[in-house]
Amino acid sequence: MMEKMIRPKGLKIGDTLGVVAPASPTTKDKVELAYEKLSQMGFNVVMGESCYSSYGYLAGSDELRAKDLNNMFNNKEVKGIICLRGGYGTPRILELLDYELIKNNPKVFIGYSDITALHIVFNQLSDLVTFHGPMAASDLTGDFSEFSKNSLYNFILEGEFDSTIKN
Repeated sequence: MMEKMIRPKGLKIGDTLGVVAPASPTTKDKVELAYEKLSQMGFNVVMGESCYSSYGYLAGSDELRAKDLNNMFNNKEVKGIICLRGGYGTPRILELLDYELIKNNPKVFIGYSDITALHIVFNQLSDLVTFHGPMAASDLTGDFSEFSKNSLYNFILEGEFDSTIKN
């Protein structure tokens, strides 16, 4: 018998959004700009330790990146999680994640690229609906249009989902 998928509660402007870096690192400037952009979008922002870490081509050791993600799901103040960027290394942390914790604390989870490994495993092992969407340093710090912002809000904010694409 198939389990029912868990759709996380929609976010509200003013909610706390956690930022994690499960894959590759970025620069301190990009981290600060990502924080600023998310704050401008109306969220309280908590940056994970992995956002400021570097371990070769990874944003910190496997243990640090996994701990960051588990901590964000465990933190009752954090209502949603967005990844800093993709790159490489996410599959290395899959065996270190607490899938029962994640299932019991469903949250909006956003990312793409290397983060797809997390979308798949959260879907399969935690029955969680996740969102393939823009990342904090890769997208929000660049030319993130009003259309893109509104499209993201449409998916992650509470209220009635509108599937109509509006230009």
